[in-house]
Amino acid sequence: MTAMPVSADVEREDRGACTGTSRWELSLEKEHGRIDVQYQPGTPKTVVDQLETFVAENDGYHMVMFQNPTKMKTQIAATAWGKSLTCASVNDATWDALRTFRDANLDK
Repeated sequence: MTAMPVSADVEREDRGACTGTSRWELSLEKEHGRIDVQYQPGTPKTVVDQLETFVAENDGYHMVMFQNPTKMKTQIAATAWGKSLTCASVNDATWDALRTFRDANLDK
């Protein structure tokens, strides 16, 4: 899986190509039970690789990962419809928190 910028083309198994993924499209995806995993620009490649591994744990099912260019204040965030998880830094507890968030919010 490759991290995608917000404006990149996205291939979705369940709905084909989505060109120019906008914030509206990302919001619509959350409305349908998907989870966005976001990270700040400048996040170390090792962390991005770990995020890709996390997203791949469920074969990327209903998960979108991208670099967030909006100057978000935390290093990573996960968002679902009406819910969010933010992590100011990445440590061992981050991965358990992300898994708990995914399991509680995927397809909700």
